[in-house]
Amino acid sequence: MLFISRPRIWFTALIAALFLAVIGTVGAALAGDRTATGRTGVLAVDEAQSAVDLLELRLTELHAEVADVRLELGRLEVRKTELSDDQAVLVSEVEEKVRQNRELVVEAFITGGEAEFLRLVGSSRAADYQWQTYLLSNESLQAGELATRLAQLRAATDAEILDLAQQLDSRKAYLEVAEAQLARLEADLPDARLELLVAEAWDQSDRAVAMGRYGEAPPEAWERLRFCESSGDYQAVDETGVYRGAYQFDRHTWRTVGGLGDPAHSSPREQDARARALYARRGNQPWPVCGYHLP
Repeated sequence: MLFISRPRIWFTALIAALFLAVIGTVGAALAGDRTATGRTGVLAVDEAQSAVDLLELRLTELHAEVADVRLELGRLEVRKTELSDDQAVLVSEVEEKVRQNRELVVEAFITGGEAEFLRLVGSSRAADYQWQTYLLSNESLQAGELATRLAQLRAATDAEILDLAQQLDSRKAYLEVAEAQLARLEADLPDARLELLVAEAWDQSDRAVAMGRYGEAPPEAWERLRFCESSGDYQAVDETGVYRGAYQFDRHTWRTVGGLGDPAHSSPREQDARARALYARRGNQPWPVCGYHLP
């Protein structure tokens, strides 16, 4: 039988929070300076690929874990339907009181009870009993009432009913945390894939510079070119619809430097990389009007 303990639930949540914080920090660091053409802040391809792989792996694992817990929760709910009406009502009440106690402990942790919270979730004793002891020690009227009612329920209820209630609560608590993690990871995955695309574009750009005839143009030259071509607007589209993005690529030229889709819908850092590759190969010729800004 699958059993997800509360220590595991909160350990999983903690690891996920740390992981997501790292992802968020990387995303902020990669915002970069969009007023200049340069690789500052762009990940190496292997680093970007690792970030994508890690997210995809965690999503796969988490989806599987959620499916398993949902299955187990369904089995527990079936067990509950097999009880008498009085027993089912009792299970529901115990489950609700345990949930309320758990939420109070989380609130206590947020407001300063970190050390005691970590001691509690790290112990192997029954979690609801630990919470009762902790909450009573904090002289909370609400906590005291909950703990008193739990003690009454425990005294009047056999071990099987108490165990069922606690297992139902633990599965539901896990699913609440896991589903929030899934939503966050699924929201982060497109950004990670974009970072990989940008990293690959800059790798291609580096190779073009190494092999091309024209080398690099300085950031200030690129800034002047963008202003001349599009007023620096990375989403600009000319009145004919042919020339698109900050560097006014047509779609054919965009594809020749590795671009896919619409240049005007591509990220600024990808557009910077593709323009750099184009210049390395052909100099300022692709910009017949504004190219004089480039050396």
